[in-house]
Amino acid sequence: MGLSFLFTDYLVWRVAASVALVRVLRFLFEVADPKQRSIGFIKDKDQFNESRGAQSDHPVLGEGFVNRQGLRIFVRSWSPAEPPRGLVVLCHGFAEHSGRYQPVGERLARWGFRVVALDHQGHGRSEGLRGYVERFDHFVDDVLRLTDDDLPIFLLGHSMGGLIALLAACRRLERDEPLAGVLVSAPPVVPIPPNASLAAIARAISSLLPKLQLTVLPANDLCADAQIVHAYLNDPLVYRGGVRARLAAELISAMKRAREKLAASFPLPVYLAHGTRDTTVHPDGSTVWFRALAPDCTDKTFNLYDGLFHEFLFQTPVADKIIDDMALWMDQRCEEDEDEQDSPEGKARAD
Repeated sequence: MGLSFLFTDYLVWRVAASVALVRVLRFLFEVADPKQRSIGFIKDKDQFNESRGAQSDHPVLGEGFVNRQGLRIFVRSWSPAEPPRGLVVLCHGFAEHSGRYQPVGERLARWGFRVVALDHQGHGRSEGLRGYVERFDHFVDDVLRLTDDDLPIFLLGHSMGGLIALLAACRRLERDEPLAGVLVSAPPVVPIPPNASLAAIARAISSLLPKLQLTVLPANDLCADAQIVHAYLNDPLVYRGGVRARLAAELISAMKRAREKLAASFPLPVYLAHGTRDTTVHPDGSTVWFRALAPDCTDKTFNLYDGLFHEFLFQTPVADKIIDDMALWMDQRCEEDEDEQDSPEGKARAD
């Protein structure tokens, strides 16, 4: 009888988890075989071949590191033919991986930027239980490992990767290590509609069943381009299981922290992009937090793209224009950084 009660109780928790957290899961787009734990590193490196202003149409593979959790984190990069104007650290969203951003990396490299992108732990070729993280800050820690450079540094994040980028920027500010700018597309920061009881429910389920897989959302409305959706659904590196209870709870907590920090102080250039037809992360949420940015955030841009879905960075030909807009925005901030360094005040600080 006792065993029967425990089993019934487990089923009740599973159903409750799926129902209570369904709104949170709208902020994420999902993925693959729940048995998949790690696909491992690629250890060989593609040779650079000059192509259309960039050194290669293929990224350098096999770069990486072992993080504080002892997991091997996979990293790839794209470099320009000439000395880079700046460094772009690219953060992918939930369930996907850095390889999906090859068109973005290639295009930014042709603009003169060096781009590095990791597979977050539990994603892509990095190690870790698929779709799971013990603490959201572990994502942030891994991203910050890539920001040690003398070049102007930009963080570029999509969806959950945008939230990671914003929190990484906050961490840099706390260390008095500002960035040249932060660019985010469709980041989950403000829940629409708000639900005050969700955080407590999520924490309770996460404590009892942290690795429980919850609702898997359909991917058909991720992008207007059917080929992009088909590629996503058939990508072996994309996770197709449910969001784990711990990650869902950590996401809710991270969103709250980001809202508080962005409203208190955020003296960095911000570029925000969102599509009006995004059903994964509601665009109204971006409008809310952008308007609530701290007064010391004086350099901010919000582009709301009419008719575009969640994954507009992959939707050709409009994606090329959006990426070019981002590159131009970064290029202008690099020029401002160079002008400041050449000023008497900048030279005095350098001395």
